[in-house]
Amino acid sequence: MSQPQQQPSYPPPPVEPTFQVRTVKHTGALIFWMNQRFTTTGSYAQCEAAIDAAQQHCMLAGWWSLASILWNPISLSQNASARKNLRLQGQQAHDYAMWWSTYYGGGPHQPLWTPPPPQPGLRKWWLWLPLAFIGLFIALVVVLGIIGSADDHKHRHDYDWVPAPTTSTPAP
Repeated sequence: MSQPQQQPSYPPPPVEPTFQVRTVKHTGALIFWMNQRFTTTGSYAQCEAAIDAAQQHCMLAGWWSLASILWNPISLSQNASARKNLRLQGQQAHDYAMWWSTYYGGGPHQPLWTPPPPQPGLRKWWLWLPLAFIGLFIALVVVLGIIGSADDHKHRHDYDWVPAPTTSTPAP
């Protein structure tokens, strides 16, 4: 006699799911730079706040060394990927909650956790100001370098032609 096949049981979705994100805070200071990596585990709002804080830190303190011109955009990109990953985790948590409530739970009337809608971009436009100042500084250095080299070039031509020395005879 065969036993009836037992269906696997799936745990109910949590009322507030837990998420995990990894962020990077890049700091640049004239002669050194530093990357700090953080892992945040918590609610969707806590993880979103951790990503916002890391991005804000990078935008304000991340541009102030020569190496930061390379490393800070990488840190900003990693934090943007963390935000994308958080949204994916949120969607997966919501999809699981919908699936569970449809097949195992109280049906469509049970309240489900849903991720908050994404915030519009450029909420903190002023964070780009340090990058704008650095861009202006680099442009100024380049322009002054071009002017300086053109001025050097002009002065070099003044000495290309040197008149031959004249011999003069003393008057008796």
